[in-house]
Amino acid sequence: YTGFTPILVTTDSFDGLSAGDYAGAFYDANDYPQDGILLLISLTEGQWHILTNGACYEQISDRDAEKIGDNLVPMIRQGDYYEAFREFPALAEAYMEDAVQNVQTPGKPYGTTIAICMGVGLLIGLIAVGIMAARMKSVKLRGSASDYVRPGSMQITSSRDLFLYSHVTRTPRPKNNTSGGGSHGGGGSRGGAGGRL
Repeated sequence: YTGFTPILVTTDSFDGLSAGDYAGAFYDANDYPQDGILLLISLTEGQWHILTNGACYEQISDRDAEKIGDNLVPMIRQGDYYEAFREFPALAEAYMEDAVQNVQTPGKPYGTTIAICMGVGLLIGLIAVGIMAARMKSVKLRGSASDYVRPGSMQITSSRDLFLYSHVTRTPRPKNNTSGGGSHGGGGSRGGAGGRL
């Protein structure tokens, strides 16, 4: 799979930003193509971050980005930067190829298979309920609760109602402050993952 841009960035400082914000700002400031994946490393900050953008965001999940980072961190810790930087685009490409191959292709009867499985499950459930219903004894509805008590089996000497306690829970009405999941920058939807070195 080709058509995405891998970007490698090393820096001493995130200029007071989080690693993810710094990666996004760097991506936008350099006007990289929409379909890209950026690896940010700061030995001084002791952090790494992978940013996915465009097609890379669509085909490499945040969990996949975390797995890529988990593969690269041991190399970086050992000082083998060349191997880590060489491995980064290869891993990204492998995840993108895997995503493309796992997309449902036209002609594969996934919908039909799911419908058949649901139909078989429903049929088995109906048969089981039917068998249980056939074994049940029919009971006529009686007019009052006393009709269900056997004569002489219960003696009530006194009765009273006691109010034990009351508990009121107040929940404030939520304010209409909605925010989206993924960030939207110069390259469209974004995702990624990061961690400590």
